[in-house]
Order: sequence, then C-alpha cells, then structure tokens
Amino acid sequence: MTGRWRSATAGLWKPAGTLTGSLTSRSTNAVADPIGQVSRVYQAVGLTLTVEAEGAMVRWLDERPREAARPAYGLENYGLRPEQVDDRFALYNKRFRSDAQK
Repeated sequence: MTGRWRSATAGLWKPAGTLTGSLTSRSTNAVADPIGQVSRVYQAVGLTLTVEAEGAMVRWLDERPREAARPAYGLENYGLRPEQVDDRFALYNKRFRSDAQK
C-alpha cells in the first residue's frame, strides 16, 4: 500500500518552481507589505503571481479580523516602582543576570 500511496501522491509534493538563491524576509516587512513579500517568494521560485491570486490575497487581508491592540504594560499600571521590583528579584538577579543585563 505504501508504494501505491507514494506513486499516487508523488506529483503533489514537488515544488512548482525551483529556488534559485536564498530569500530573506523579515516579519516587519511581511506585516508592512504582505503582498510584496508574497510576490518576492513567487519570483524566487520562478512563479508568476497572477492578478487573480493577488486580488484574492488582498480581499482576504481586507476581510480578516485584526488582532486587538495589546495594552501597554508598565510598573505604573500596577502601582509599582522599579526599586520595589529590584528588591523583590534581588536574589534571582544575583544568580541569573549577567553583567551585560544590569
């Protein structure tokens, strides 16, 4: 059965294009310009990003729910001062913090 499965699915797992070099993409770039980053990936593997596919991606981005903004966390939100935290974590910091982190 394994041989039949492998031969039946062999074409499904082959990439449509071939990567000709390396491709680096930062997450900040993907967030700022997701379609541009997808286009770069397509180009890197020798594929054409069609107008239809790009349109579908733009629609998906427009329609998807956005993540709610995260609240700003700070000691002042909890009525704490830096010296209180330093005092509470003194033993931990003495053991685990490197001089570069102090």
